[in-house]
Amino acid sequence: MRILATSLLALTVLCGAVHACCIWDNDFLEDEMLPWPDALDTVAGRIERQPAAYYETRLDKALRETLPGGRVHNLVVAAQCLDQLNRQEEAIAMLRPLLDEVLPAAERTSVRGLLALMFTNLWWQGGTTHISPSVCIAEARIHNAGLPRSHFLDAILGWAEKTDPAEMGGMLADMFGLRHAGLKTALTTNGQLRDRGLEGAADVLLAMIRLHPLWENFDTFYTLSLAWAVDGRQALAHMARLRAWELHAQGKLSRVPNIESVTDIKAITVARQPTMGVMKDMTPLEPKYRAALDECYAAYREYGNAWQAARRDYVANTLAAGTAGDDPAFWAGFKVPRPSLPALPRPELIPAPKPIETAPAVKETTNEDATAESEEPDNGTSTWIMVIALLSLLAVGFFVNSRTSPKEPGPTP
Repeated sequence: MRILATSLLALTVLCGAVHACCIWDNDFLEDEMLPWPDALDTVAGRIERQPAAYYETRLDKALRETLPGGRVHNLVVAAQCLDQLNRQEEAIAMLRPLLDEVLPAAERTSVRGLLALMFTNLWWQGGTTHISPSVCIAEARIHNAGLPRSHFLDAILGWAEKTDPAEMGGMLADMFGLRHAGLKTALTTNGQLRDRGLEGAADVLLAMIRLHPLWENFDTFYTLSLAWAVDGRQALAHMARLRAWELHAQGKLSRVPNIESVTDIKAITVARQPTMGVMKDMTPLEPKYRAALDECYAAYREYGNAWQAARRDYVANTLAAGTAGDDPAFWAGFKVPRPSLPALPRPELIPAPKPIETAPAVKETTNEDATAESEEPDNGTSTWIMVIALLSLLAVGFFVNSRTSPKEPGPTP
């Protein structure tokens, strides 16, 4: 019986080890994208935005003409145009007086939402000579209070107001406090976002990125990568992380304090967990799948840059030809560059790397060499070997237990 108990205990421990080791996620990128069909376009920078000339023309009309919807609608449209032109201080001055008036509930909610967003956008720019960054956060909190889904912006403002400084050896603070959440490696949700009140976090971040260029920054994409990772979208999480790293390399650093002292941004933005008392990177994607995603991302980014360049050239030529920026037919002549994009990678279709056919150099093998070569075992193979070994041990335990157990005495002849 003791042998059986020992075997069961060992199997239990092994199951825990298997759960910790076998974390590779084989969900396909195209499956993960089902709720967000244009997610990869957004990550790659293919975001359809109107040119500045559009907002300048629309702003001029909103200030000179009466648009359908009345005076408040005119002011809202004008403020939105000013926000897109990064003239938030003017937009705020235009909207604030409306809150002193008696407005219908829907209009008041709309004005407050715009003010909260514009103060936050102004914070991204570092405030102005008249409105400091701390005032931006305080005002955004006031106007955001009680609005639908206000907790998302509240979380972002809390991160902006006070967060742990960046340092090597830890995870960089993110806008939704997800850096210490466990990862999920199945396509279905594990409930962590829901339990934290963050269900829909990816939708909010993607919408903000598309809404205003100021949100197309390191911190938004880093937080998006964690939201997807916690939700089990590991391929999408990897893509968003690549975009964050690219922005960092371009000098668009995080707004977390002390980020300038960080020498390796990758080391503090890849999820880690303690293993045998040491913090180690978690690798939920197979190396060959991760490499294929890297190639896919590079191709999509290259096309995204070409697409944006074509749009800039078209805007310049169309405006020079005399077409107004807000003309409904402004984009009628735009020809989308022909894409040359690879198929989205699927783990089972990626061939295994071919062995290098070179004669091995003859050398003496030392104990240190053998130890070094065994430090990185195959994640899946070694785990299944352990499983088979422990199952065999369990079977032996049952056999030995059955042979050594005392038998009931038979009837006396």
